[in-house]
Amino acid sequence: MAITFGAVGLTHFGGVYLLHRFLTRIGFKAAVAKDVTLAQRNNRYTVGELLLAILYPIILGLERIETTQLLQHNGVFRYLSGLPTYPD
Repeated sequence: MAITFGAVGLTHFGGVYLLHRFLTRIGFKAAVAKDVTLAQRNNRYTVGELLLAILYPIILGLERIETTQLLQHNGVFRYLSGLPTYPD
């Protein structure tokens, strides 16, 4: 599979796609869902998705949790990361 980037929908988070493919290949979400339990009032997101929503900003170098708000509105990031929406 060839990965190309063009002028449409540019984002400086483009490299997250390769990380997403790696985590998908090793079955990260399924492993987390199997081994980690979390009592939730709202089950809109799986435990794996919540963990990824915390890990991606750390890996991307976003230093403050408040700056993750820009990821909620970045459709290209959500697509590349495999998260249909980003938790608030």
